[in-house]
Amino acid sequence: RTVLSAAASLYVQGHPVDWAPLFPRARTVDLPTYPFQHQHYWLDVPPLFTASSAAQDGGWRYRIHWRRLGTRDSGDRLSGRWLLLVPESDGTEPWVEGAEKMLAERGCEVVHVPIAATADRDAMVGAVRESVEDGRVDGVLSLLALDGRPHPDAAAVPTGLVATAQVVQVSDELGIGPLWVATRQAVSVDGADEADGAGRTRKADDPADVAQAAVWGLGRVAALEKPRLWGGLVDLPARADERMRDLVAQALTAPDAEDQLAVRADGIAVRRLVRSAASAPADDWQPSGTVLVTGGTGGVGANVARWLVTQDIQHLLLVSRRGPDAPGAAELLAELSASGTSVTIEPCDVTDADAVRRLIGAVPAERPLSTVVHAAGVLDDCLIDALTPQRLAAALEVKAKGALNLHEAAGEAHLVLFSSLAGTTGTKGQGNYAAANAYLDALAERRRADGLPATSVAWGAWQGAGMVADAAVAHRTRRYGLPLMSPDRAVATLRQVMAEPVATQVVADVDWQRFVADFTAVRPSRLLADLPEVRSLGEQRKDGPGGQGEEDGLASKLAALPEADRRRAVLDLVEELVLGVLGHETRAAIGPDSSFHAIGFDSLTAVELRNLLTVRLGLKLPATLVYDHPTLSSLADHLHEQLVIDGTPMTDTADDLLAELDALAARLAAVGLEPEARARIGRRLKDMQTACEPRSESSRDLKSASRTEVLDFLTNELGISR
Repeated sequence: RTVLSAAASLYVQGHPVDWAPLFPRARTVDLPTYPFQHQHYWLDVPPLFTASSAAQDGGWRYRIHWRRLGTRDSGDRLSGRWLLLVPESDGTEPWVEGAEKMLAERGCEVVHVPIAATADRDAMVGAVRESVEDGRVDGVLSLLALDGRPHPDAAAVPTGLVATAQVVQVSDELGIGPLWVATRQAVSVDGADEADGAGRTRKADDPADVAQAAVWGLGRVAALEKPRLWGGLVDLPARADERMRDLVAQALTAPDAEDQLAVRADGIAVRRLVRSAASAPADDWQPSGTVLVTGGTGGVGANVARWLVTQDIQHLLLVSRRGPDAPGAAELLAELSASGTSVTIEPCDVTDADAVRRLIGAVPAERPLSTVVHAAGVLDDCLIDALTPQRLAAALEVKAKGALNLHEAAGEAHLVLFSSLAGTTGTKGQGNYAAANAYLDALAERRRADGLPATSVAWGAWQGAGMVADAAVAHRTRRYGLPLMSPDRAVATLRQVMAEPVATQVVADVDWQRFVADFTAVRPSRLLADLPEVRSLGEQRKDGPGGQGEEDGLASKLAALPEADRRRAVLDLVEELVLGVLGHETRAAIGPDSSFHAIGFDSLTAVELRNLLTVRLGLKLPATLVYDHPTLSSLADHLHEQLVIDGTPMTDTADDLLAELDALAARLAAVGLEPEARARIGRRLKDMQTACEPRSESSRDLKSASRTEVLDFLTNELGISR
C-alpha cells in the first residue's frame, strides 16, 4: 500500500510512472457497453515540468526570421482603381509621390485621398465616398501609418495608428478592399535575417521605427478579424526610386497568401515564425545589484520577483501604481523578505517620465541598477470596430509609453520588456494590446541597435497570473491552442533567453494542432509555414480523406438534398460551428431555439462564428450576424435563404462556371469598347487566367472557386453586373 500510494502521489504531480511492473497481468478496461456511457471522465492533465527540464530544452522558444522572396515581373498584375490614402501634410514624404507613381506606371487609376490628422471615422467615410462616388474600388493602399506624431486626442498614441484603425473600420463599412497598409522601416529585417547558427545577430543598419511598428501589431489582428477585407502589411524602404517602386508593386501582388512583407535594397523579405534553439548556458546571465520590476506586486511580476530573490541580487525594487497599498503587496513583501534579500515596494506611475527618472535616480550607488523588468500592462479587449483613440491609449500608455520612459532613464541597465504573443501573431479582440506589444519588440531592437542591452520576450499565457487569471479567459486561451505555462518553467526559460545576445524572442507553450486550426480557419497565413509541426499538420491534411474544399462539400450536399432537408443541413452546420467556437463537445448545451446571448456569445465569438460561416458557405456576412438573427434556428433560416437562388442551391461545378464565362464572352463580343477599356479588361482576364493556373498547395484553381466568388470577380474586377 505504501509503494502504491507513493507512486500515485508522484503520478498526480506530473511524474511519469511505469505501471506495468506493479500490475504485470493487468490490461486496459474498455468502457461499459451501456448506451449512455460513451465518454471518459478522467481529466487529461498536462504533465508538470521542473525548472531544470526547462533549462534543458527549447520547446517553448521561437523567434522571427525574415525569408527572402524571389523577384518577378509585376507589370500586368496591379490594375484597376486604387485608393491611395495619405496623411494631409506638407507633401515632403517621398512615398506619397512614389506610391502614386508606382500604381500609375502599371496602368492603375489612382484616387488620391488626403486624410487630416484630426479626422474621425465619419470624416474618413465622407472623404472616401466623395472620392469614389460609384463605390467601385479594386484596391486600397494606406500610407496613413507614416504619420508618427502624437494623436491630438491621445498623446500616447501615434496618429498613424489611430488612422489605420479607422481605415480598417471604414473599409469594412464601405466594402472596399483589399486593404494594404504601408509603413516605412517599421521592422528590423537585417538584424533577424543575418542570424548565425548560434542565434546571434549583427547590428541592424535600419533600427525599427517604434511608432510605426505598433501598426504591424494592429494589422496582424485585422487579418484575423477582417479576413476578406485585409490585403496585408508592407514595410517600405527609405528611398522611393524606380527599383524600390517595382519591388513594392511585387510585394502587393505576392503569391501564396504572403501578407507581411518588407522591401529593402536587396529585395523583398517575408516574415516567418521559426524555432529558436538554445545556444548559451543558462547560467551565463546573472542579475546583480538592484533589479527593478514594474507591475511587480501581482500577476506575472510577482512570479518574477519570487524567482529573483533566489538569484543572489542585493536589492529588489518592485513598483506599481499603488505601491505598498496594492492588493496583496504586504503579504508579498513579507514572503520575499523572508529570503534574506532586501525588498522595497514603491508607488510609481511609469507613464510619468519625471517620476520614472526620480525612481531610478534614487537607486543607491553601492547597489547599482543592473536590470529593469517591465511587466506592467493593461488589458482592454475589444474588436477593431470598437477601437477609439482612448481605447488604444489604454493599452499603449502603460506598456509602450512606460517602456519608453524606462528606456530613456535606465542608462546601461539591461531592459527586459514583457511583450506578448498577441503582438507577434495577432489575437482576435486585442488590436490595441497587440499594437502595444509590437511597440515593445521594436523598442528592444532599437535599443540593441544603439548598443544598449535589451530583450523583449513575447510570452504565451502564464498559469494563474497576469492577463489570463480570469477563468473564462484562461479557458478561451487553452481552446485557441495556448496551454497555460507553469510560472516556474517560464522564469527558468527567461534566464535562458537572457543569456543570449538577441533583442526579441517568443516564449510560449503552443498546441500547434489547435492553434493552426483557429489561426488559419478563415484566412491562410504563411507566418507559420516554416515550423516543422505546422508542415507536418499540412501533410496530414493533404493526405487525409476528401479532396474537395469545405465550401464545395456543403454545396454538393445541399444540391443532393430534398428541399425540406436543406435547412436541416444548414442548421447542423450552424450547431457544429457554434459548438466549436464555444469549446463544447456535445450538443446537449445548445438547441435550435437557443439564443446566442444565453449560451455565452460575445462580440469576439460572434465574429469568429461569422468568419467560419463565411469560409464554409462562401457568403459575405456582417459582423452583426448573431445579433440580427439571435437564435441558432433564425440564423440557419437566414443562411438557407442566402444560399438558395430561386429555389435552386448554388452549385460549384465547372460546367456552371464555364457557362458564366461563355456569357461573358458573348457580352464582350457584342459591346463596342475603346482600345484603352479593352486593354484594361484584357489585363483583368490575364489575372483571372493566372489565378486558375496550377500553383502551390495553398492556391485555389477554377474548380474550387464558388459561383459567388466568380460572379463577384466579374462584377468587381470587370465592372460587369450579373
